[in-house]
Formats: sequence, C-alpha cells, structure tokens
Amino acid sequence: MGLSKALEVFEGERTQWLQAASEFRARLLEGLGKTRFSLHGDQEHVVPHILNLSFEGVDTEALILQLKNYAAVATGSACTSASYTPSHVLAAMGLPEEQASNGLRLSWFPDQAQTLDVDEFASIIAEYQAGLALVSPS
Repeated sequence: MGLSKALEVFEGERTQWLQAASEFRARLLEGLGKTRFSLHGDQEHVVPHILNLSFEGVDTEALILQLKNYAAVATGSACTSASYTPSHVLAAMGLPEEQASNGLRLSWFPDQAQTLDVDEFASIIAEYQAGLALVSPS
C-alpha cells in the first residue's frame, strides 16, 4: 500500500482509532492502580497510545522480562545503548534518578489493546513489586 493510500485509510479511521486508544489507556491506568507507579509527562498533552511511567522499587529491565509475553514494553535508553543509562529526556524533565532510570514506555495500537488482559498485566507488576518488597532490605 502506498503512503497516500495509507494516509487516506488512517484519516477515515482516525477518530475511532484515537477513541479506542484513549479507552485502552484509561483501562490500563485504572488497572495499574494496584501498583506503585509514577506517570511521566504532561497528561493534558499526550498521544493516547503511549504511556511513560516508572514503577517504584523495580528494576525496569527485569520487569520487561516479566512482561514480554503480555505486551510490547521498552526503555528508551536500553534499546539504544549497550550500557543502560537513565533516559536523558526524563532526566531533563527533572525526575529523580531512580524514576529516570526506571522509565518504561508502553505503546499500542487499538487492535493490539484488544488482546491484552489489563488486570493480568497489572497483577504481574503488583506481584513483582510485592516479591521485591519481601526480599529487599529495608
């Protein structure tokens, strides 16, 4: 399909696509309510199909391994560097180093969102956090 045709198809489906992405975002944030997380960025000015957040007390790279069979997740820095460094964007936003280091980017298409069980996804994160709390020194 050529680019002009792809744009034509997208423009015809854009409103429904944005609505589906927004609905999934809201469901996902509600499901993540049982976890300890920080949402990054100005939530009044976001695209509806991307979330950037940090989970308290969690090594994001290890969490990605827990989530890899459930959703497409990534850390910006880990994808582009052999040595993991905090996201320069999150650091420039003034986030504490722990949050900037544990930034996790979730993105989806509405069709992909239909297959993700939000409750199961959130439970995996909550259980991972709880397990770390049990073994982490206070």
